[in-house]
Amino acid sequence: MRRIVATLCVGILGLASGAVSAVTLLDDTRILFDRGSLGSREIYVTNIDGTNETNLTNNAVDDFSPSWSPDGSQIVFFSNRDGGDDLFIMDADGLNPINVTGPVTVAADADPSWSPDGTRIAFVAAFDVWVINVDGTGLVNLTTLTDNGAGDGLGTNSAWSPDSARIVFGSQRDGDWEIYTMNADGSDVVQLTDNDVDDFMPAWSPDGLRIVWSSVAGTATELWVMDVNDPDGLTQRTTTGKGNYAPDWSPDGTRICVSSNRDGDWDIFTMNADGTAPQNIASAAGNDSGPAWSPFLVPMVTVTAPIAGQEFPPGTTAADLTTAALRHAAPGHWHWQLDAPFPDSGAAGGNHVDSGVLTDTITGLGRV
Repeated sequence: MRRIVATLCVGILGLASGAVSAVTLLDDTRILFDRGSLGSREIYVTNIDGTNETNLTNNAVDDFSPSWSPDGSQIVFFSNRDGGDDLFIMDADGLNPINVTGPVTVAADADPSWSPDGTRIAFVAAFDVWVINVDGTGLVNLTTLTDNGAGDGLGTNSAWSPDSARIVFGSQRDGDWEIYTMNADGSDVVQLTDNDVDDFMPAWSPDGLRIVWSSVAGTATELWVMDVNDPDGLTQRTTTGKGNYAPDWSPDGTRICVSSNRDGDWDIFTMNADGTAPQNIASAAGNDSGPAWSPFLVPMVTVTAPIAGQEFPPGTTAADLTTAALRHAAPGHWHWQLDAPFPDSGAAGGNHVDSGVLTDTITGLGRV
């Protein structure tokens, strides 16, 4: 009896009953950003090592401030392509853009953030933080509900907690820009920072335990990280003496991307969460800003056979096994492979898919 296993070049993919659980790798993520000057910004996507950079919008208007949907299949962004300042949603390849806020009257929409549960988008407009359903309904001004006359969120971003229950944002309601959180309905506002410098552009870590943000330090703007449960437990992560804006977390929380001018131009950098090992991944000419790290772009797979530990008699072939790969978004070759030694008739090395929808006789997921 021979056992079928799923192998990956950097690890083992375990087979659970009725499903394949994929090993998630940062190589299977991408980073969005915008590039250009006011009036001609475009949205780009790149691998996390800076390869395969692609212009997704490529038109003569302003397209910027992108953010991923929770499953990585769509992008929400700001654009004036319809004449106003509106939020749009497009597919991850840049196709099929839809105006989300055009039918409603909201000025200067910007800095969108998609809720992790996939249902809502938070954004900044008219010095307030707003939330709208993905289909364009249910527009609510959250920070007006807190009854203050200060600027909330403008140019500072807002970001959801991983459970979609709270939103972190910047506000100058105490005289300078500080970091606050609130419930997703605008209630229970809590101030997290309280000092005499400007703190803004916060982002919540995937585990919900940390917040990274930009903070003014003299003529520089550096990154800091705090413990959500202990706002006094904060640590400075960069000491560049330059600008570091709009940080975002990798989906595993081990790295951060940021727009920085530490090399002279405004480029996109990645670094470890402690600020070490910075890497410039978008050094082409032009101002690069608004980075957004994707979720893990691995296929969602449903497997009907085999199950964990199931053994098959000699002579079993790939045709005897069934599975359906529902989505594939990550770049590169993915293929399905049988354990060796296995009868030649069962070899499945030729079963592979680059993208799109696959229905095939495959047993385990591997990347080459």
